[in-house]
Amino acid sequence: MKKLCALAAILLTALTARADITVTGEGKATVVPDLAHVSVGVVTRGKTAADAMAADNAAMKALFAALKELSINERDVQTISFTVAPWYEHLVENYKDRPPTLVGYTVTNQISVTVRHVDDIGKVVDSLVKEGANRVDGITFGISDTQHLMDEVRKAAVADARHKAELYAHEADVRVGQVLQISENGISWPPPRSFSKEELAAVGVPVARGELTVTANITLVYKIGGQK
Repeated sequence: MKKLCALAAILLTALTARADITVTGEGKATVVPDLAHVSVGVVTRGKTAADAMAADNAAMKALFAALKELSINERDVQTISFTVAPWYEHLVENYKDRPPTLVGYTVTNQISVTVRHVDDIGKVVDSLVKEGANRVDGITFGISDTQHLMDEVRKAAVADARHKAELYAHEADVRVGQVLQISENGISWPPPRSFSKEELAAVGVPVARGELTVTANITLVYKIGGQK
């Protein structure tokens, strides 16, 4: 009886054992960006918080008016940061061991502007700087149809994984069976590109959009279909 049980356990293990091929696939797609996001802002100061905010309101109204003149849609302008902070300074020359003095308040107001005509990005930045934007944090290029691009890199990643699996199977003299597992390890986008205020503030500053390369990485597990 014990021998029969042991034999049954061995047969069950053999039937349930799984031979797999695990591979990773990478897909890439390169496109020319058709839009840009520019981060600009205004930093104002005043003796009181109310004074600083009043100066900020006036400056931001000028920026919004400039954006309207440039035909930038309201939905493409978003406030991304607004802070009010005390402003301290040392008012004496020899200030060792003396705390700084509160002299006023600083308001920082930052907005993100989506420019849907990339060739206009230099003109947009130039106009905003002329109207009082004293903080330019950078430009991020992008595309409007991200879903289509992600679908393309995913397809390429699957094709790459399948190619690797068939190559390994051929060299091992086995067949590629059904897919047992698919895991997406992530889709990577290029990091934002930053420019200095001096680079962007020049009249008609040219900004090269270049190309964007998006990458998808997946892991596929195939069942080994047996010997050829």
